[in-house]
Amino acid sequence: MVRYTHVSLQPHQNLAILMFVAFWPTFLCAQDIGLVERGEADRLNRIAATESQEVISFLQQKIESIESNGGKYSAELVDPLMELGDTQANIGEFLAAFDSFERAVHIERTLNGLHTLTQRQLAYRIADVAKEIGDHQRAVSMHEIAYAIAYTNFANTPAVLEDSARLLSSYEDYGLHFHAGILSHRVMKIARNLPMATDQRINLYRAYAQNMRDVLFPPQREIGRARVVPSLPHFDRREIPDFHRFGRNSLRYAVKTLESEDQVDELELVAVLIDLADYYQITNNYPYSFPLYRRAWDLLTNYPALREQTFNQPKLLYIGIPTISDNARYDKTGIVELKLTVNKHGKAIKRRTVEVSPRDDLREYQVRIAARYARFRPAFADRNPIAYKNYPLIYEYPLKRRS
Repeated sequence: MVRYTHVSLQPHQNLAILMFVAFWPTFLCAQDIGLVERGEADRLNRIAATESQEVISFLQQKIESIESNGGKYSAELVDPLMELGDTQANIGEFLAAFDSFERAVHIERTLNGLHTLTQRQLAYRIADVAKEIGDHQRAVSMHEIAYAIAYTNFANTPAVLEDSARLLSSYEDYGLHFHAGILSHRVMKIARNLPMATDQRINLYRAYAQNMRDVLFPPQREIGRARVVPSLPHFDRREIPDFHRFGRNSLRYAVKTLESEDQVDELELVAVLIDLADYYQITNNYPYSFPLYRRAWDLLTNYPALREQTFNQPKLLYIGIPTISDNARYDKTGIVELKLTVNKHGKAIKRRTVEVSPRDDLREYQVRIAARYARFRPAFADRNPIAYKNYPLIYEYPLKRRS
C-alpha cells in the first residue's frame, strides 16, 4: 500500500525465513511425526488446470457416494473434501474451496476433537484462500489455529518451529508487529538452545532484534483493528517481554559472539555494530550510538565503497506512515516529495515541499509531520556525524480507483 523511494531503509531478513534456513533439517524430520502435509506433492500433481473440472466432477460424485453409504459425518469424507477444495482453489473458485475446507474441518472436529493434525493442514488451506479473497484477519486467525494445534501436540519443542515460522511470517506480512514480537520471543526460548552455525545464529539474533524494534517503531501501520494481544495457546500477559531491552541485548550478544571467533568476519561484525548503533540511535541515545558508528567506520577502512554507501548520507530508520484505512483497489498513486535537512543527531530540522500530486494539503501535512519526527542515522565524514541538506524523501500512496 505504501512505498518510499529515494529512501534507504535498513534491510533485514524476516525471522521466519531465517528459522526455515537455520532449522531446515528439523523441519524435514517433522515428516516422521505427521507435521508435513500428507501426500501434498502427489495431490498437487494430480490437479492440473486442464483437468480440474473433471476432477471436481469425480470428487463430487465420490463425496455423494460416501454420504449415501456412511452418512454426512463419515470420516472418509475428509480427504476428498480436502482434495476438492484444493482443486477449486487451483482454478480460482475460492469461495467454493472455502466451503469445502470448512466442511472438512467440521467433520474432522466432530469426530476427532479440536487438535488433530489434519485440521492443521486444513487451517493452512483456509488461510491461503482467505488471503486470496482479501480476508487478512481470517488468514491470520487460521495461522494462529494451525500454530495452536502444533503447540498442543508438541508444546515447546523444535517440532513446533515450522508453525511458529509460518505464523511469524503471517504477522509480519500484515504488519502485526506486536504479535510478531511476542511470538518471536517465545520462539527464541526454543531456538537459542539448538545447534547451528555461527552465521545462522548471528542472523537469527539480528532478525529477532529487528522484530523487537518493529514493535516499538513499526515500519507500517497495523492492518485493520488488531487484537490487543495475539491468540496464542497458554498466553499470559506476563509473557510480554521488554522489547527494547531484549532486542538490544540480542545484538550485544551477537557482537560478543563474533568477537570471540578466532577469525573475525569484519563485514559481518560491521553489520551487527551498525544494527546495534541504529538501535540506540532510534531512541536518541547518541552517547552509545556514535561510538559504535565510529567503530564501524574504522573497520570499513579497507572497504571505501561500502563505507561511502553506509555513511555518505543519512539513512532513514523510522517514520510514522500516515494511516490509509481504505481497502479498495487502486490503480494510480499520488506523490509527496520533500527535501530535508538532517542534522548531526539524525533529526529533520528543515522540510521543504518539492511536489504534491495530486494536490492534497492534508496528505502533505501528514507527511511533513511524519518527517519531523522521523529517525535517521546521520551522515558521517572523518568519523564524525555531520548535517546533510536536501535529503530526498518521496512518499507514494495509492489513489482510489475511479468508478
